[in-house]
Amino acid sequence: DDVIIAVVGVTGAGKSTFIEKCCGETINIAGHNLVSFTQECNSYSFKIDGRTVQLIDTPGFDDTSRTDDQVLRQLASWLSFAYQQGYRLNGMVYLQTIGEPRMKGSHLTNLRMFQEMTGLEHMDSVVLTTTMWDKTDREDGKKRELQLMQEDNFWQPMIKRKSHVKRFMNDRDSALDIIRILVEKHKMVPKLQHEMNVEGKNLDQTNAGKAVNKRLIEQKERHELEKEDLRKQMEKALQENDMKYTQELLDAQEKNTSQMKDLEHAQQELKVSNERLLKGKEEQIAKAREEMEKMR
Repeated sequence: DDVIIAVVGVTGAGKSTFIEKCCGETINIAGHNLVSFTQECNSYSFKIDGRTVQLIDTPGFDDTSRTDDQVLRQLASWLSFAYQQGYRLNGMVYLQTIGEPRMKGSHLTNLRMFQEMTGLEHMDSVVLTTTMWDKTDREDGKKRELQLMQEDNFWQPMIKRKSHVKRFMNDRDSALDIIRILVEKHKMVPKLQHEMNVEGKNLDQTNAGKAVNKRLIEQKERHELEKEDLRKQMEKALQENDMKYTQELLDAQEKNTSQMKDLEHAQQELKVSNERLLKGKEEQIAKAREEMEKMR
């Protein structure tokens, strides 16, 4: 069987560079491959020690063009279809740039979602990988690496459960060393994949779904507070007959209402069953195949 490894990380963590170094000069963008089958999770294949490895490039939860619930749906859809087709992951490479002096909020969100989707019971199939060493002062990098490894908010809980820690030095040797750790690992079913395909949960009932929904609720609460504040300001503006400010407040209220509707829609989109995700994926694949036939 092919070795299948998911590559995870926020934008700028070096996913593309890591994949390119693994594949060398013979990059194979497997857009036609059933392991790829979406624009969201592309598959790249190469050979190592006589084995075929497929790297799955996954979207991160800091994507400016997609909301967290959309990214989660795309990942859940890919995982469900892969499960139904009999594909199983050997492991995951989690990339984190060593160049950031502090862990950004988007990085923490991505890390939390990764933990919820994977499950702490599978952490021995994870390689926590630092990148951008060639662009970082070595001593500063060592200090940040130590912080990542020792703090509860970062990697320590995963390392306690046997996650591996490696450095990607922007070359093929270090990239392949990371891959070799996972090549002989037993196939695994990540937590999110198991919850939906084995336990039969809807997406909003999974650990990852609950985490995204919690953030949506927090955002809605902030909008409610803003709505009340805008209402009070509106009363004052009307009393003072300040029509220019009143119009600005009306625009702000309209924006607030629109954003609240988007959040409510996102919550509804999380209430999706595995069957519905699979149906959507099958329709997407059928459409893609039609397009490919037209190009021939």
